[in-house]
Amino acid sequence: EQLMTGIVDDEVALLPVGGIETKARAAQAVGTRELIIPASEPTDVAVQGLRIVESPSITDALDRIL
Repeated sequence: EQLMTGIVDDEVALLPVGGIETKARAAQAVGTRELIIPASEPTDVAVQGLRIVESPSITDALDRIL
């Protein structure tokens, strides 16, 4: 199961959002195995059992999901 977080701009880029560590822990708690975050999001978050993947755009993220 995958989840994604971020803000999508007019050019379909994923923009940074806050609270990645909190979101990653919540995602892991509900059984998510992969969290897709904006590539521009600075993070060094590591949550056991959760893979964090950086994506530059919603198009790229949807390609991963679909």
